[in-house]
Amino acid sequence: MIRFAILIAVSSKAQAEDDKVSLAVQEQRCRETALARGWVEVCGPYSVPGESRQRWVNLRDAEIAIPQLKVMLDHAQAHKFDILVIYDYNRLRDLLDPVSKSLSHYNAQIFSISQPVEPVHPDKYSPYTTDISILMETLAKMTSRVQNNDLRRKYMTAMPRRASERGLPVHIPFGYLKARDSKTAPDVDPDLSKYVIEMKDMLLSGKSTLQIAEYMQGTGVSPKGQRWYSQTIRQIVTNPFYAGIVRWGISKSELDPRTGRIRRNRKIDPENFVTGPGKHQALWDEKTYREILAELHRRRKSYKGKSTQTLTGLLSCGICTQRLWAFYNHSVVSAENLTWRCSSRMDHVAIRNPTAIHTLGMQMTNDLINMADHPEEHQTDDGVEKMKTDLLDFQDQLERVNNAYQAGAFTLAELTSRKTILIEEIARLEAALEKYIDAEDNDHMRAVILADLRSNLGKIPKLLAGVPQDVNYILHKILSDIKVQEDGSLSLTWK
Repeated sequence: MIRFAILIAVSSKAQAEDDKVSLAVQEQRCRETALARGWVEVCGPYSVPGESRQRWVNLRDAEIAIPQLKVMLDHAQAHKFDILVIYDYNRLRDLLDPVSKSLSHYNAQIFSISQPVEPVHPDKYSPYTTDISILMETLAKMTSRVQNNDLRRKYMTAMPRRASERGLPVHIPFGYLKARDSKTAPDVDPDLSKYVIEMKDMLLSGKSTLQIAEYMQGTGVSPKGQRWYSQTIRQIVTNPFYAGIVRWGISKSELDPRTGRIRRNRKIDPENFVTGPGKHQALWDEKTYREILAELHRRRKSYKGKSTQTLTGLLSCGICTQRLWAFYNHSVVSAENLTWRCSSRMDHVAIRNPTAIHTLGMQMTNDLINMADHPEEHQTDDGVEKMKTDLLDFQDQLERVNNAYQAGAFTLAELTSRKTILIEEIARLEAALEKYIDAEDNDHMRAVILADLRSNLGKIPKLLAGVPQDVNYILHKILSDIKVQEDGSLSLTWK
């Protein structure tokens, strides 16, 4: 008796529909073919809907991301079936080779109904019985990669032409309705588009992006996130789509083959953008768009982005607890012209940078005078000693397992299973001990800094006048927060 199981898979939800080689069609044809040969279905089917099988380098990572794949391999390892029936080799894509090797190790074979190679009877099978299946699998994998590359070339050629000729955006911006179909330009949303126009008018009338964000927060209309921020306003008003211009290629998805994770890269050379007139209704003309860019360019010194200043990441609002942002209300960018403002509301706290540093020095001096004489340091406990003992024990077990395998005490599969458990435990304990050592080092460093400052309070002004990066490193070691109150005083939270 030959036992079989079925694996079916598609890469996207669209491919699972009835007009494609859907999951249901794959399962039906695989079962009909296998039953016609007199085989007996014993487990499965293993259904993989909407998962890519060409972004994995490591089979273990693929098993974590695709549970159905792990279940199938576990059943194969338990020798629950002899033949894995699939519609074609493309069902496994880049996983074909590692899956095939794993199955052959468990004395199981792959049978593709689209590229049928007569399987060897389970009683006579070994990975070295025949080379025909290996040749077919290798050819299928090469063909699949060529097809994928061809599709990507066609995409890179067709998409710029489509964006230029049809004027269709990849993403529908705020203020527009989703298009009815892929060939139709999006319509203006009458309820939201009026706010986009108000943002533009407020900006050109001299309002700051923070003031516009506060106004939008009061309207009850929400962006994609929960709050409106200055950067959100800037991204909207500088989008050329509102001036009737569409772009393609301003970002792209990049795959990390080691982790299988996809991230969005937005640092694309503007020369590679495809730009053209859109087919949608614009909210303003290109002249207005250039005026917006010129106005923001004129204010560029107030929008320097992230920069390291003394107290960066430490100051917070005493009213709403939001972090304070750095603003330069002067054409000369310097620490003397820096003002810290609440990132949530302009009518909350604000304090000039020189004042904040001077007040911080006095408050630190007062707090250190009243601080307990002996700051408590991190102490080693029995739990840490047990972790060290367990780590040594697991490392010894790992060495014994390797020696036993070399002596023929158990199979490669048993070795892999035992080593996986031991390696995971060793990694967990090493991470926990490293975390403890870091905490111990931080406690020691904090105690040394505090003792040094308390023994010579006159060092505090000199400390705060140092290089911003060095000052912030020390302050972050001893302080977790500095709240600026409405009266300009500071409340320090010591670690």
